[in-house]
Formats: sequence, C-alpha cells, structure tokens
Amino acid sequence: MTLADWSRVVGFDHTDHTDHADHVVLDVREPAEVARGTIAGALFVPLHQLRSRLSELPRDKLLWVLCAVGQRAYVGQRILTQHGFDAAVLSGGTTTWRALWSTE
Repeated sequence: MTLADWSRVVGFDHTDHTDHADHVVLDVREPAEVARGTIAGALFVPLHQLRSRLSELPRDKLLWVLCAVGQRAYVGQRILTQHGFDAAVLSGGTTTWRALWSTE
C-alpha cells in the first residue's frame, strides 16, 4: 500500500509551484530547517506545535502540508483532517522542491 492509499497527496508534477490561490502551503518542519529555505508564502507551524496552533490556520482553503520528504507532512495531514481541515500531503517535500525550483 502507498501513502496515497491512506492519505490525500498532491505532487509537484501537477501543480504550479508559484500560484497558491486555491491552497495554502503549511511547512511543519523544525525552525532550523525552515531557516535553510521554504516555499515562498508558506505558513510555518512545527509539527509538535500543530495541535495547539490549529486556530491560526485557514479553514477556507486546502492546506498543502510540507516537510523535508513526507513523513511529518503525513502526520500533520492526518491531524488536520481529524480536526476538520481540508489537507493534503505535498509529496516529496522541500527535497523535491529544491531539486526542481530552488535558486539556493
């Protein structure tokens, strides 16, 4: 079974990485990781703080949950879904984003 069988997943292959009109990118990595770069316009809530900061997140847009590769994003997506948010894992995380579009 794949991650997509357990969770909603979106990928960079079928997204415009600069247009966030219909969604919000939520980065759930640790502060030191985010300091090394993230997707422009992303919200930042470390995974270990997510449950206590749900009130800071928009409920009117799809949340693309992002981490370095996908494991923390999957956990974050599950937490959000359990609390009534529309959320999806951004497959490949910042590792894929850097490989495809980063100018770092």
